[in-house]
Amino acid sequence: MLKKILVPTDFSDYATHALRGAFRLAENTGAEVIILHVLEVVPTTFYAPSVFTTENNLIEQELHQHMVERAHDELTRILAKMGEEKQKVAHRIVVEVGRAYPIIMEYEKEEQPDCIMIGGRGADALEGTLIGSTTDKVVRHASCPVFVIKSDFDPQRVRKMVFATGFDEESEVAVKELKYWQEVLKAELLLLRVNTPTDFMTSREIEQAYRRFVEHYGLHAGLHVYCDVSQDEGIVNFADDVQADLIVVPTHQRRGISHLFLGSIAEDVVEHAHRSVLTFNLKKRKGHH
Repeated sequence: MLKKILVPTDFSDYATHALRGAFRLAENTGAEVIILHVLEVVPTTFYAPSVFTTENNLIEQELHQHMVERAHDELTRILAKMGEEKQKVAHRIVVEVGRAYPIIMEYEKEEQPDCIMIGGRGADALEGTLIGSTTDKVVRHASCPVFVIKSDFDPQRVRKMVFATGFDEESEVAVKELKYWQEVLKAELLLLRVNTPTDFMTSREIEQAYRRFVEHYGLHAGLHVYCDVSQDEGIVNFADDVQADLIVVPTHQRRGISHLFLGSIAEDVVEHAHRSVLTFNLKKRKGHH
């Protein structure tokens, strides 16, 4: 089962939802939760090199230390509100000074968590928030699965997981990951085929592909066909219509045309979904589980 869950936080409501979700998942699996807060501080010398002196540098170090202590206090206060959930889970608080995204990636490499749980702005939130831009980068480049949490999330109450598939040859890694998380979350899996004007299959073709797919991989999952103008809109709208608890979307670390075609679907779903999303990188997951 899970051993480590990494939770980057910026104290936003989204981040706090992610932290609660991580503790609930850890309580159920015995994992340790690593809570990471990054203070994004611009050094004095960056905007005013002329004021750099040994004395000013010491003052800046003291200021950073004070900010780190305040961040620790704030995280301790947030954890105190969680009550019994906090007591049952092994956890540690880490506060770093620097740029959020690179430091999150460093910790992923060093700690090798089983997943990252991070807050994601809601579909109607303002663009360009820190947690939003950082989350986008983490989803795109993380080696481990990433849960993007949009609201209050309880892994033990995940009943329906939606996974959109074209029943293609790249599905083996995805199915392996799906089975793992379906077992962890004990959820019903809904296989979704989104029919779009540019990627259309007949009912007979879909039914035949579905039967081959579930038989080949030994999957227990119902088939759902949804028509929409694009893949990402179809996934988001279907998940809303069936009141899914989680959307599962693989990502591809590709560039150029293939990135535009494949990578953007996952990113657009993460951006526009009203529900929490689980992403995992197909290219980097081949040796997992």
